[in-house]
Amino acid sequence: MKRRWAGLVAAALGLAIASPAAGQETGLSTVSGTVFDSIAATPLAGAEVTLAGGTFTAVTDAQGRFRIQVPPGSYPVTFSHPDLSAWGVLRHGLELRVEPGRDVTVSLTTASEATVLQRTCGSGAVVGGVVRDLLTLVPLAGTWVDVDTRRGGGPRGMVINTAGDGSWFACLPDPEPEVVVQARMSDTRSRPATVPSGGVVRTQDLYLQVSQPARIRGQVLDGEREAPLADAWVEVVGTRLRTLTGEDGRFSFRGVPPGAVQLAVQRLGFGRKVTLVRAEGGSEARVTVTVFPEAIAVDSVVATVEGGFVDRNRMATRFDGMTRAQVDAVLHRSVGFDDLVRNANVPGLRVRRVEYMRASGFREVGLCLELSRRSSLENRQCQMMEVYLNDARMSEPEINLASLDPASVDRFQVLTPTNAGIEYMGTPRSRNGILLIWTRR
Repeated sequence: MKRRWAGLVAAALGLAIASPAAGQETGLSTVSGTVFDSIAATPLAGAEVTLAGGTFTAVTDAQGRFRIQVPPGSYPVTFSHPDLSAWGVLRHGLELRVEPGRDVTVSLTTASEATVLQRTCGSGAVVGGVVRDLLTLVPLAGTWVDVDTRRGGGPRGMVINTAGDGSWFACLPDPEPEVVVQARMSDTRSRPATVPSGGVVRTQDLYLQVSQPARIRGQVLDGEREAPLADAWVEVVGTRLRTLTGEDGRFSFRGVPPGAVQLAVQRLGFGRKVTLVRAEGGSEARVTVTVFPEAIAVDSVVATVEGGFVDRNRMATRFDGMTRAQVDAVLHRSVGFDDLVRNANVPGLRVRRVEYMRASGFREVGLCLELSRRSSLENRQCQMMEVYLNDARMSEPEINLASLDPASVDRFQVLTPTNAGIEYMGTPRSRNGILLIWTRR
C-alpha cells in the first residue's frame, strides 16, 4: 500500500503580534486564532489546541476559533482534531514565544475526519495508528500489523507493513465491524488490541518491546562534606522512575529506557543537578553525582487589610493547603506531588493512586484527589476535583498531577464547592471541589 500518512497533511502557521495585551493588568497574555481543515480550507470545529503539554488547553468553536490566556514565556504547542490525536503524524506542534504585554494570533491547519477518509480509503472507514517501541516510544518502521475483521478469531483480513514513521492504516468496507489488530517483528508480538465498531476513522497505537531495558545504580554525595547524601530525590527525566537515596546515598533504577537519559538530583538546601547517563540495553550503568549546598530565598509574608476593616468571618475561615514555607519544610521527603498533598492534612481529602485508560488503549497510573463526601471507594471510580495551575484549568489532571515536580510547587489550596467562589464554578468537576496550584517563577 503506497499511500502513507506522512504525506497527508501540512501544518500551516501564521503568527502576528498585536499590542497591547488585553490582560496586561493581570500579567497574562492571550493566544488566539483559528484552526482550518487542511483540504477544505474551512474552519474546523472541535479541534484541540494545547500549550505546555496540557497545562493550557482550548477547543475550537463552530467558527474554528480558540482563545487561551497564559503568562509570558515559551510554550510547546500541539494541535489536532481529538478523534485523530492517536495518529502521531496528524498531531502537529510548534514552539510559541509569548512576550509580556503582547497578544499572539496564530492560524493552524490540520486534518478532519473527512480529510483523512478522503485521502486514504475514499469511502467506508479507516483504522490505523503508529507502532512504537514499548520502552523508548520510538516509531518502528518495517514492522507488520495483522488486521482481523472477524469478531472472536478466524483468518486475518489484512497484513499491513508500517511506513518509515511507524504509521499504518487499513481500509474497511464500512464502520460496523469490530477489528482486532496486532503488531509483530520477527518473533516479537504486541498485545492484541480490539478496536470497537463505529466511526469512520478509528485509531489504535501498538507497542512492541524491541529494545532491552537497562539498569542504573549510583550514589549521591554532599560535595561540601564529601559524604553520602541521604533523602535526595532522584529521577530519570521524562519517565516515572524516581526514588529517594538511602542513608548511604545510594539509589538504583530498573526498567530504564536504553540510550542517553538525563538523571536529575535535588534535595532541599542543595542545588538541582542534571547528569547525562548512557544506559545500554541489557546492561547496568553506574554513576556518582555530587551536589553542593545552596542558599534558599524565602518570600516574606505580608498581611494586608482592605477597606479599613477586618472581616472576622473571613479570618475564621480555615486555610486548607500549604504555603511556600510549608512546602519547603517537607520537600526533602516528597517524591511526588501526592506526598505534598498528604502532608497538608486537609480534612476529608483522600489521595490515592489509580489506573486510567488512555486513548492509546494502555493503562497509566495517575492520581485521584477527592473530598470524602464525594468519595467513591465502593465502586473504585474517582470523583476527581477540578484543578487549576497558575489560574488556568488543567486538562487530564489525573495524569498531569502524577508527573508534577513537587520542587516546582510554590503553594496550593483546596477549596470545597461551598467556598470555591463563582470564578471557579461552572464545570462538571467543580462540584467535587477545587485544587489551586501556583508554581515558582
